[in-house]
Amino acid sequence: MRRTAALIALACLSFAPSAGAALRVPAGFFGMTVEGALFRADLDQRKQFGLMTRVGVESVITEVNWNFLQPQEDVAPDFTRTDRVVLNAARRGMRIMANVLYAPPWAATNPSSAASPPEPTKYATFLRALIQRYGPEGSFWGEHPGVTPRPIRDWQVWNEPPSKGFWSEQPFQKEYVELLKAARFGIKVTDPGARVVLAGLTFRSWEDIAKIYKAGGQGLFDAVSLHPYTRDPADVKTIIKLVREQMGRNGDGKLPVLITELSWPSAKGKSKDDYGYEVTPAQQAVKLRQVLPLLAEARKRLRIERVYWHSWLSIDRGRFSFDYSGLRTIAGSEIRDKPALAAYRKGVLALEGCTRKGATVKRCG
Repeated sequence: MRRTAALIALACLSFAPSAGAALRVPAGFFGMTVEGALFRADLDQRKQFGLMTRVGVESVITEVNWNFLQPQEDVAPDFTRTDRVVLNAARRGMRIMANVLYAPPWAATNPSSAASPPEPTKYATFLRALIQRYGPEGSFWGEHPGVTPRPIRDWQVWNEPPSKGFWSEQPFQKEYVELLKAARFGIKVTDPGARVVLAGLTFRSWEDIAKIYKAGGQGLFDAVSLHPYTRDPADVKTIIKLVREQMGRNGDGKLPVLITELSWPSAKGKSKDDYGYEVTPAQQAVKLRQVLPLLAEARKRLRIERVYWHSWLSIDRGRFSFDYSGLRTIAGSEIRDKPALAAYRKGVLALEGCTRKGATVKRCG
């Protein structure tokens, strides 16, 4: 209790280390989710990436919606949406991770469900097409010779399969392991240096990863992904510890953990959901301020490789709690900062050893 209080107090201090100070977290540790409102065609996404850089974001994870990119089997994928994200991230020197999900009906095991698991072979074929576009030898980089390549090497296989909202067929573990097998083959045969990242696990993630291991998942992924949603920031570490215990029992104690979603949606009194961790905008800033130093302190001990806030921009209206998760919000024709943005900037820059950031992630301004 006293140690946690001391860490929180440290996060609230007003000073920040000088630009020459030793980094407390490695490059790329703090990242951001790119999804939802940030895909809008009328949005100046390049400007938003510039703002992200200045508040300390050094890596991004982006949703790759297969159904959106390739709704028809006999038509090649339209990579326009993903191209835009990859280009803007590369311009800033950000590491990019892709979360590939949502099967089009022609590639779904249950075409009548938007949450259907995909057919493993077709999913693996789509992954290969993505790597041929954005991997080290990807065609995208030849089309943009003025941009330093930042190839995608981390490929996340689906999202939250224990949830019916993402995987309609439950129990999930047997079918998901079959998908992992096909995905791993497709990824490694196309880019042997790429990593297979387990789907993000949330709620009772330690029990779900145990189910994946029991179904034969050991050896099929190179990194574990968690969505440790909880009321108390200190419990984020508890969740990671419980998952790590399962990983250790199954010979994966050395694999890294990626926190691919971390958030307290500012949806209290606004959404119809009741997950238990909805907060006000002011409370969102407080929770964020508390959790950053806790994760930085536990980084080496728990092998936490990266932490992605979910998310950068939200609409802050509607029935779904995560429509209120952004650090910024769209208000009519304007985009406004929420209190959590200032908390993120102050906490992240201090832990990165910067007083301010420049145009790319490689320097403190």
